[in-house]
Formats: sequence, C-alpha cells, structure tokens
Amino acid sequence: MKRPPVDRWWYTVRDGAAPASVAAVCRATLLAQRPRLDTIYVDVLSDEPWPDDVRWAVDELSALAAQQRRGDPTGAVLDPRVDRHVDLAAAVAPFTICAYGVDHDDEEGSVWSVDDTGTSCAFALRLAELAAVHRRLDALDVPRGDLVLFEVRRRVRWRRDDTVRLEPRA
Repeated sequence: MKRPPVDRWWYTVRDGAAPASVAAVCRATLLAQRPRLDTIYVDVLSDEPWPDDVRWAVDELSALAAQQRRGDPTGAVLDPRVDRHVDLAAAVAPFTICAYGVDHDDEEGSVWSVDDTGTSCAFALRLAELAAVHRRLDALDVPRGDLVLFEVRRRVRWRRDDTVRLEPRA
C-alpha cells in the first residue's frame, strides 16, 4: 500500500536554543498556523514564576478560564479567529506547562503544541507556514536553525532475536 503524500512536517525547537529564540519560535509558529486552527487551549500554569511582561495575559486568561467554567479552572479555550485570544496565547505560550492548537481537518488533531515551559514543542507545519515562520524569525533576528525537524521514531521489531530498537521513520 502506498503512503499518501506528506503535506506537512513536524518541527520542534533546537535543544539548547536561547530562551528568546524558544519564545520567538513558539509565537511565530502559532501566528503561521492561526488560519487553520479551530481551537487553542492554554493552561494558566507554569513551572516557573510568570515573567512580568506577560502578567497581563496571565490575569486575563485566569479570568477567562474562571468564566468558562469547563471543569478546569486552570485552562482557557481560545478562539483563533479572535485577535485578543491569539495575543493571549502567544504571550504565555513559551512559559505555560501546556498549550495546543487543534486543526480538526488534520488527522493528528493537535498541530501546535508547547509544553513544559517551552522545553517540549511540536509543530506540524505546511510549506507555506514554514516559509512564514522563517520570515518572522528573520525579522526578529532569530536563527532559522533554532526550528528543526522533529525526529519521529517508531518501533521496529527485529526477527532474528526479537529485540526492539528505535529507527527514524521513513
């Protein structure tokens, strides 16, 4: 059976990237993917104290989460069509323990994910989105190399001795 063509690739932030680069990549990918996102979810929790320059967003997200009363008072569901909601998500994304964007037309569902205070990120970028991210990073003087292909690994079972090893996905 032939695999369907790939219309997007998974990317992440390079290990060891400067905190400012991590923040720029998280925000640039969100803005590039915004047109295809149906929902953005943001946890108003961080492993570290919130930076002063995003305190406004934390306060607003906390109030929104309480207003939504979805059983999770620490998380807010945002509409990517609303500029203010995107501003809120972009502000806290590099610092939250969990934020993700969902495209219901994509088989993966979640196509933008920032977790663990910016240390665990994954973005399913289409070529046009990748180009937009690169333009934004260039404008911010952030090295393009701080956005790297996410190496997806799968389990491969060896017949000879039935051991399992990890191998890059083809």
